[in-house]
Amino acid sequence: MMSKPLSSENLPVNQYFEPAPRRNITKINQIQSHEQIQLNESNLKAQLAERVEARVWRVKFADEDIDDKTLKMLVETMKASKRMLKLKIDCREKEGITDAGLGLIGENLKQMSCLRSVSFDFLSYHSRNGITDESPESMIRGLKKLGALQDLHLDFAWCREITDQSLKKISQGLKRLPFLRAINLNFLMCERVTDKGLKSITKSLERLSRLRSVSLNFGSCKITNEGLRKMNESLKRCALLNEISLNFNSCDEITDDGLKNISETLKTFTSLHSISLLFFQCNNQVTDESLKIISEGFQGIASLRSISLNFRMCDYITGESLKNIGETLKKLVSLQAINLNFGYCKHVTDESLKSVGKSLRNLISLETLSLAFEGCTKITNQGLRYLSERFETLISLQTLNLDFDGCSQISDEGLEYIGESLESLNSLRTISLKFPRFDFVTSHAKEMLRQNLKKAIPGLQNLIL
Repeated sequence: MMSKPLSSENLPVNQYFEPAPRRNITKINQIQSHEQIQLNESNLKAQLAERVEARVWRVKFADEDIDDKTLKMLVETMKASKRMLKLKIDCREKEGITDAGLGLIGENLKQMSCLRSVSFDFLSYHSRNGITDESPESMIRGLKKLGALQDLHLDFAWCREITDQSLKKISQGLKRLPFLRAINLNFLMCERVTDKGLKSITKSLERLSRLRSVSLNFGSCKITNEGLRKMNESLKRCALLNEISLNFNSCDEITDDGLKNISETLKTFTSLHSISLLFFQCNNQVTDESLKIISEGFQGIASLRSISLNFRMCDYITGESLKNIGETLKKLVSLQAINLNFGYCKHVTDESLKSVGKSLRNLISLETLSLAFEGCTKITNQGLRYLSERFETLISLQTLNLDFDGCSQISDEGLEYIGESLESLNSLRTISLKFPRFDFVTSHAKEMLRQNLKKAIPGLQNLIL
């Protein structure tokens, strides 16, 4: 496995280049599988030139002072590579990078026809003014020349100067990439993006006959029910999809009617392996009706291996939603991963956990279970008892994450219910449990649980309390 990337806190130089593991490199002898080459301004070009024959490049800039000049040095070396199959450049939080630097990358992509996978990350949590509509346009001019490209990841999260015009240009480029199998686009907090931009992107997907995986993040964009309707019309035409991930959190104008369209789309896919839907904090316009409709949407997809639903802070979600979800989950016996987040849904109760618990009975193939109910103050120790009574059937479970932080009616008693139920699950390797602090769940109870679990589960590798 690849060694963990160095962080900016312990890296003494400006950048590092991280080669891929050997299993992803063909006939390359000069790069060690776990090697990390540290770079600075003076040796960046020389170090990259030594690795010009590498098939896989993963470049991460760890210093805040990186600018367009650094990117220019990088792309000049990239031009000499004739064997590169995969390129990943991580420029997160680099305020010195502007449209000019990204334009250099886009221009040089035209000469890298061997590329099969491209990933660019320009996320910035600050107000970045250097990245505008010019950046995606220049990148696409290069990308559309990569006729053999199979995997594309573009992350422009928090680049607030990005508008629908950028998405139109990206969509025009996508139509020129007939071999794309996976696409991941992130426009989180691009507040000038609207339904028009979403329509441009999803309309272009209809032309990609080999597409298997779609991930779209339009959180906090100006998306409405009409945008979702147009999106779903296009997704229905992507007949071979087996992975769908949609993030529309904090899109205040989305209501139950918008999610109804998504449910209708899900019903058209019979070979989906993975579904992820994030609609948390949707301004109280998403209710139990949405979850009922969505549950019906994936009820008949027997091929599902992974489900992730995040409706955190949706105040009109109640236990009825968890009941509907539970009824669906227990029929999907091939599930290997479940992730449910209903944190701060104030109407969720003990009966809600009982519904979730019942759904676990037949899921003997489940390997990962993540349940987040933080801030659900109506949940008590009895709710944890209901839930934990079903854990014993999860004979394949390897990872368990439970979050009940802020549930003020949970005490040491609830912690004991969970602990006792886990002691028989010898398959567990990772456990993460979050419970109320201070006067509700004591440090003594947590320490006793820690000792008991380590003793009962010899193979346990990670325990977080």
